[in-house]
Amino acid sequence: MPKRRGMSTELSELLAAWREAHWPPAGPPGMKLIRPGLPIYEGTHAQLTSLSHSLSEVMLKLQSHIEDVCDGRVPRWMAIPKLVFQVERLNLVQAPAKASKRVSDMVRLRATCGEFPLADQARLAEWFAAHPGQELVAHWIFKGLRAFVHVPGQPGRRLR
Repeated sequence: MPKRRGMSTELSELLAAWREAHWPPAGPPGMKLIRPGLPIYEGTHAQLTSLSHSLSEVMLKLQSHIEDVCDGRVPRWMAIPKLVFQVERLNLVQAPAKASKRVSDMVRLRATCGEFPLADQARLAEWFAAHPGQELVAHWIFKGLRAFVHVPGQPGRRLR
């Protein structure tokens, strides 16, 4: 796992060790993969409780980093699994989504967006040469998958 936003090597290794030992859930009696290609599993209350306890030990050690450096929110790059008990229903919805990335030269632009017509490449190369230190924002559309989880007595909520 890459070290990001001031996270110590020790914490990075701790999270990587947890992931190596527990994710994806496996082994008898392993949790069941709901849909191939998606990291969504279901299991018994005991299985989920066991996974939750192992994860909570790691999260307690990460807590001060999350509060101090990440403003109290677990960043997505940590890829911490979301554990939800008593799920009644799970809705998976495909929807168009947009990703963006800042680029400051033609090499990064091609790596981000792929190849495009030579005339456009020449115009962009001229722009980069005329505006050193400036950046462009590249956008691309893709099919995003959203998960909405429903538990008893609560409205459905989107998991990110």
